Amino acid sequence: MIIVANAINIGSIDPTVAWCNIIATRIAMADVYSLLSTRGEVLNLLGHRAIDAIVRSLLGPGGAAMIPAFSPGPHPILGIIGGRREMLLFQYHGPRPPEEATVFPEGALLVPWSVEFSVRTCEPEVLLRPSTHVGRP
Repeated sequence: MIIVANAINIGSIDPTVAWCNIIATRIAMADVYSLLSTRGEVLNLLGHRAIDAIVRSLLGPGGAAMIPAFSPGPHPILGIIGGRREMLLFQYHGPRPPEEATVFPEGALLVPWSVEFSVRTCEPEVLLRPSTHVGRP
């Protein structure tokens, strides 16, 4: 299983995670095809229809066929990663494209990264309760 995404949202960390070590390695497009073809199931968490369309156009028909349909909505990335600890991250640099865009805006850039996660969960008694968070009475 590999997750395809365009961002990592630390706010989505499962509350049972004590720490998460993230290792990101910039990769070449040839490595993208290798990851997609060798990791089995692919979970599409690209966060915007335009980015999904642009990633698909960048990968061409063969690469795009390896990614399932985009599904909008909240996706708790690190909650999902519990047993799945690898992500193909497309880091987008540029202005936010309109929802219907299928090409990059002028000057935009998409950089592929291989991201690996090491996650350790908390013991139940170590979890913070809402009344003990910093800034709360």
